[in-house]
Amino acid sequence: MAIFLIWLFENQKGKGGEMKRLEKIAFPITLIILFGAWELWARLGHIPVYRIPSPSAIFLQEGSEYLLLLEHLKVTAIEVLLGASIGISLAILMGILFYWIPFLKSAFYGVVRAINSIPIFAIAIILVIVFGVGILGKIVTACICIFFPVLSHTYNGLKSTDPVKMRFMRSINASRMQRLIYLEFPSALAEIFTSLETALTIAIVGVMFGEAIGGNAGLGFFILNRLYRMDNAAVLLATFIGAALGFLLVATVYLLKRKFLAWHPSMQKR
Repeated sequence: MAIFLIWLFENQKGKGGEMKRLEKIAFPITLIILFGAWELWARLGHIPVYRIPSPSAIFLQEGSEYLLLLEHLKVTAIEVLLGASIGISLAILMGILFYWIPFLKSAFYGVVRAINSIPIFAIAIILVIVFGVGILGKIVTACICIFFPVLSHTYNGLKSTDPVKMRFMRSINASRMQRLIYLEFPSALAEIFTSLETALTIAIVGVMFGEAIGGNAGLGFFILNRLYRMDNAAVLLATFIGAALGFLLVATVYLLKRKFLAWHPSMQKR
């Protein structure tokens, strides 16, 4: 496969339009090749079916299984989205306060970094103990997963504002709020969006782990339930659906980034 892709790349050099079209279909082609190789490998008997089912056994399941998975997916998505909304809001607010009031940063940033160093599975366990098996603990888990990366990147983005532009804003007597709205926060948006692309996937992992160890609904709960039944096909199907949720959220962040940061150098076509 690698040789084939290298051959395609070499033969498309200098053909700008064709290369762009190839880039758009590269990801689905790679998926088709990988799943096709997996299916063939399984059918030839090189993979024990009871351990790792073939893609056809994973995806061609009864409709009732998909309907049940859809209900669990809704729970996980709600937990992640609510937690992300709260975490993003608090992180941006805290990042601005750290930037405006250095004393707060000196007093609390070390504590924030210490908490951020705790493994997410340990945090999920603690929150299940505190909040029980309901939805609240998973929302808090998602909030924590989002909060720390966004806080750090918000603060760093604000600190990285172009000093020349900052001097210009001060020269025209712009207030602190005007500098934040028209210069500092837009400059930090690239950092914030970058942190979200990573933090959202971590939040999904944290939420699903919390559902598995102490939940009564959600993809994590479904995976653990099917794992006890040795239904590996259903386990892998739920895992792929969780990955699809993460891919969808990250793609949404990327589209928002393109919309709001079309002016940013990182979004310019090369």
